[in-house]
Amino acid sequence: MTDTLQYTHEGRIAVLEQVVSTLESGHAIIFPSDTVYALLAAADSAAAYGEIYAIKRRDPGKPLALLAAPSHPVVREIMKQLEDFEEEQDAFLCGELTTVFPKGRLKCIPPAVLSLQAGSIGIRLPAWEPLSDLIEQCGGLLWGTSANIAGAEPEVSEAGIFATLLEYDPAPALCVTIASELPGRVSDVVRFGSAGPELIR
Repeated sequence: MTDTLQYTHEGRIAVLEQVVSTLESGHAIIFPSDTVYALLAAADSAAAYGEIYAIKRRDPGKPLALLAAPSHPVVREIMKQLEDFEEEQDAFLCGELTTVFPKGRLKCIPPAVLSLQAGSIGIRLPAWEPLSDLIEQCGGLLWGTSANIAGAEPEVSEAGIFATLLEYDPAPALCVTIASELPGRVSDVVRFGSAGPELIR
């Protein structure tokens, strides 16, 4: 059974405390983002990482991305990697770009995190301050993906995410909603390899 909370500015501290506690206990949660409702998991939790795949019914061969807090060293590292790509730098800082790098190229990602996923690693810097604050409280990195069954449209409304909860089996431990509708836009995804940037989505 999923516990539910509604995020409000007034109740922010209490909501984030419960979210952090649930993430630290090794469970995946749903939280609103600057794009769509997201499924999140602690970056170093193998159990929660696997829980995202089970909840979403996601192909194990499809990687997840990491969401980063602005203060995490990997953000400075990415900006250095993008120093020749001014437009991509701006998009990354605005939350509009997920950067994908070959595994091992970003040295600031802890080994315990890298060990959970084979292949390339995607990083996005969310633009919504409450989500950035949550990531910061969880050590600066969280695994994240859209909170919908694989193949379905991402959810942007409170009613929509409650309907999706009924389809989950297993279900996340906690779902945080917000009264207003989310923007619904998704980030571009660009891979940065030896040949330069390549648009994936």
